[in-house]
Amino acid sequence: MKLLIFLVFLMSTQISFSKTIAITHALEVNSIKVEYMETSNKGLVYVYGCKQCADKYYKFDSTVKITKDGQEILLEELMSDYWNANTPTLFLNSKNNVIEAISY
Repeated sequence: MKLLIFLVFLMSTQISFSKTIAITHALEVNSIKVEYMETSNKGLVYVYGCKQCADKYYKFDSTVKITKDGQEILLEELMSDYWNANTPTLFLNSKNNVIEAISY
């Protein structure tokens, strides 16, 4: 009886795990160009060398999390250093394709 209850529990958890969808997805690109408008606190990242990218650019706002070599940096530092980014990774919200994080 305990085995039967355990099997039912195990099967029900596997079904619930299979219904889980990804909240973000990652895109690794060869290079990027970043534009930011301080008046609207929004920006664009143009992607180059990305076969899996559906768009030529992706939007972000001032809440984007940026990491360089594992250390979190400010948006201002990214603006002055984005051309040095070697294979940056963009983490996009799956629902609206807005950039949530940039890592390089």
